[in-house]
Amino acid sequence: MDNMGEKVLILDDQRFSRTRAISLLKKKGFKEFIESSSVEDALEKYREDKPYFVLLDIILPGKSGKEFLKEVLEVDPDAKIFVMSVLSREQDMKDCLGLGASGYLTKPLTEDKLEHIIYTLKYLDG
Repeated sequence: MDNMGEKVLILDDQRFSRTRAISLLKKKGFKEFIESSSVEDALEKYREDKPYFVLLDIILPGKSGKEFLKEVLEVDPDAKIFVMSVLSREQDMKDCLGLGASGYLTKPLTEDKLEHIIYTLKYLDG
């Protein structure tokens, strides 16, 4: 996969989750990361940096991950956004996939789950 050098935006209000994601992504060859803990900050960073894909926590203080998903996809319908949540509620999954998320995963992020994301990215990239 030749997109490993591109930026990955990680939106999660828990530093531990962001750090874990970066560690796993580095093992897979990704090199550039944009961290954010709020929707407002992440929207600004998304517009400025146009990341290759986004790892998005659904439960955030203030605006929710669903709101971020909706706002980004309105301006960038091709955005690749993978939603992560500690909750595995079927309705949340349906909502996010219905809004256009590229995938929905339960936390914690693991190497196997990251492999699934990479496989999906290859498919989306054609």
